[in-house]
Amino acid sequence: METDCHFEINPRDSMKRGGIRMEDKTQEEVFWRDMGVDEMRYLRQSGSYIPFSREEILFRKGERSNGVYIIVSGEVDILDYDNYGSSVHIRTLSSGMVLGEIAAFCVSPRTATARARTTGVLFRINDDVINGLVERCPRAMTQIFLNVMNLMSTTIRRLTEEVAIHRKSAETKLVKEERELAKNRG
Repeated sequence: METDCHFEINPRDSMKRGGIRMEDKTQEEVFWRDMGVDEMRYLRQSGSYIPFSREEILFRKGERSNGVYIIVSGEVDILDYDNYGSSVHIRTLSSGMVLGEIAAFCVSPRTATARARTTGVLFRINDDVINGLVERCPRAMTQIFLNVMNLMSTTIRRLTEEVAIHRKSAETKLVKEERELAKNRG
């Protein structure tokens, strides 16, 4: 991929640091798709590794974004809360997956709470770094925005399917309960 970035990078600089290899992609790492080596190095050099403990709250719904996170190791639960304040588990994310992208790229408050399921390490790319990349590498950022939109659309499709499954399950349960009530009355 031709790059529009101009960084002075040591060519012997290893792409491996802290257990994450930026050139290794998993299916969930759509975030990195089609990014050039220079852009990936810039992000890696500008980001930071953050260890986390089991049950630690990494960010809360409604908070302002401080960046995008990639899980280097460990698992993170994404939670929302019902009308009674009880947590509702949405999804568990694992190594190589991205979180915090909606608030960072949509410049909006966090849409969910992230809580560590296990101990692990995150790689954080601050909002300032992302904004710097917009200025320095507009084509790379266009690709990242497209990749993030793909991640969000995949998540929305998956959640829509899950809602449909739960709705169908609830309807089926309700019909059974109504039949049981009618049977007991009759």
